[in-house]
Amino acid sequence: VVAAPGAVSAGDGLPFGNGERLLYEISWYNVVGGTASLDLEEAEYGGTSVFRVLSVAKSNNFISLFFPVEDRVESLIDRETLAAVRLDVKQRQGKRRRARVTEFDQIQHTATVVKNGERRVFSIPPDVQDSLSVLYYFRSLPNIQVGETITIDVHESNKNWRLGIVGLNRERVKTKVGEFDTIRTR
Repeated sequence: VVAAPGAVSAGDGLPFGNGERLLYEISWYNVVGGTASLDLEEAEYGGTSVFRVLSVAKSNNFISLFFPVEDRVESLIDRETLAAVRLDVKQRQGKRRRARVTEFDQIQHTATVVKNGERRVFSIPPDVQDSLSVLYYFRSLPNIQVGETITIDVHESNKNWRLGIVGLNRERVKTKVGEFDTIRTR
């Protein structure tokens, strides 16, 4: 992974910000099969200041001959509360294609999902996250400690989940951009 630090707005105190870009190489047994990226920018949506997170995963030319993958997921996150606002998923994996849009109403505690022209409404817990916003919400929290468990509400695949993240152990990690003290989580 290569991270390009974003310019966090003054006073935000967040470990991410406008212009952040994370790049990943997807590999199996040291054979590169594709790339993935996460891009974050500040935006407006329906009069609300949001973080727009765009995740793109794509298989390389060789893997695409057998199993093409092209996933695009866009999450809008309320800048003030860091709660999910909207999730737009477009996936192509082999011959399978999926598309769905979820609009989160954090005041009425509902998620409206539109998939294949069908509209369904689900009850959600307060300040619920989507499958992408949860990464940024978790990054905004104080560092997890070894032995600590943090629980976050997530709405995904028409269900509410309680995601438990456990701090396992401290670890020093070497990367192409340096060495870092980390906490391994599950």
